[in-house]
Amino acid sequence: AARAVPLVSAPSSSELQRAHLRIANGCLSVLADFVIAALFLLAAPLVLLLFVLACAVPAASRLLHFRRDYVDGNAAAFINHHHEAVIHSLIIYKERVATEAFFESFREVYLSGRVPAFNKFMQRMVRPRWSWPYWDEPAVPFSPEYHFRRVAEPVSQSELQTRVSQLQQELLDLDRPPWQVWHFENFVDADGVHCSASLLRLHHACADGFTGMRILMQGASPNKPPAEPADARRDRRRRLGCLAMVRASLSALRKVVFLPQDRPSALKAKAMLRPDGPRVVAWSRLSGATVADLKHIGQRLGGATINDVLLAALSGALRDHALHLPPGAPGLPDDPTAVMWVSLAPLKHVYADLSEVPFEWGNKTLGGLYLTLPVGPRRAGASAAETLAEVKERTSDPALMLEAVLVHHMIAFLGGYVPRALGGRLWEVLGNKVSFSMSNVPGPQFQLDWCGTPVRDMLFLVPPTGTISLFVTIATWNGEVSVAIGMDGALISPDALRAITSERFENQIAELARNSAEAS
Repeated sequence: AARAVPLVSAPSSSELQRAHLRIANGCLSVLADFVIAALFLLAAPLVLLLFVLACAVPAASRLLHFRRDYVDGNAAAFINHHHEAVIHSLIIYKERVATEAFFESFREVYLSGRVPAFNKFMQRMVRPRWSWPYWDEPAVPFSPEYHFRRVAEPVSQSELQTRVSQLQQELLDLDRPPWQVWHFENFVDADGVHCSASLLRLHHACADGFTGMRILMQGASPNKPPAEPADARRDRRRRLGCLAMVRASLSALRKVVFLPQDRPSALKAKAMLRPDGPRVVAWSRLSGATVADLKHIGQRLGGATINDVLLAALSGALRDHALHLPPGAPGLPDDPTAVMWVSLAPLKHVYADLSEVPFEWGNKTLGGLYLTLPVGPRRAGASAAETLAEVKERTSDPALMLEAVLVHHMIAFLGGYVPRALGGRLWEVLGNKVSFSMSNVPGPQFQLDWCGTPVRDMLFLVPPTGTISLFVTIATWNGEVSVAIGMDGALISPDALRAITSERFENQIAELARNSAEAS
């Protein structure tokens, strides 16, 4: 009889060994995953507990040292994590003013002690590694030579822009009161007018835009508008009912917590900008339109606000800049995210007497909201009016002001309750997601003198930090508009930045004016 032939040959001993090894490796992998998961489940509560205990240290310190003059949480964030965050307030006068005369007026207003709240001009901020920052006496004697700086040689606008760029790279000495005032006695402005200019460098931990404006107004004459100012935050957002308020709050929380990271681009550097890294600044006064003109343009183009018009012009100017970049240069994302800083206090409080609304140092009125702006290549053919319509739709979100309050409290927590020793890395991760930062500063809409000299222009600059490579400040003053930008010097040349703040921005405003004339 024929012998049966097996259909499958028996495995060899080496094949059996390899199979056993695969099974063993699979079992070890499963066991390793199980052990890692168990360790995580055991360690996560411990890590969370340690973090909570570390965050309790500043609170306990405040209870133990309750007599200290502590800064607010937002100010703590700036002094702990942004040494380079210095507001540069530039005042350009109508005439020349001698340096000693200006310094004497400044001392009389801010250092004489006649306003008790301004005694902090003689104090510093102490920033312990594990507890809450607070005001205290300076670690070194007050030095007039450090705080008061004179530049006597003639300075043009482009030269002053270069000088301010350099000053943004010079860190303030935090062992001293965190401010300096520079006086450029022989300044020649963009129109060829010979005058003077003063630059107040004040650390952002001392004041947000609202508080800084209150400081400036104490040295102004007159320091109140001729009529009650309209609240700059009055807007068209619909009022929310209780249920809608809850939904909007949850939407704002979800947006802030899960905000995506913008990719590197022509507006956002890949590498972190060092506190003393290269920066470029430029500014320009809008010559083709006044504040009243911008208001009329917005009304004719769908009821947009002045802020909408300015944001649309900025979006178009940045898009135009990107279209003229050389081949191979980083481009722009379609909708880069900007953090827009707003005041949580009414505008009229800027002009209130200190007896009526007490003056408080710090950033207690600072709120922030996140906007995506239509600047990318997908909108290369969009008209200025189309850009304005898109901006208006985004700024009409009723959840934005809730978002501003939420951001205020989140920054306060990270700045005050998370110790500086732990918060630096956390701040780097959470604080650098957006591409650029911006602020619209509604200045006084009337002519004034500051420290005894008639003012021609007033504008503000804040240096870029981390990978937030662009900081835009748009200031309205006495019916005019000034655009000031500080940017990472590795991303742009001084001439290209000047073009954005001047002709590119002006072109967008001119196109909007034509669109509004056609609409009417």
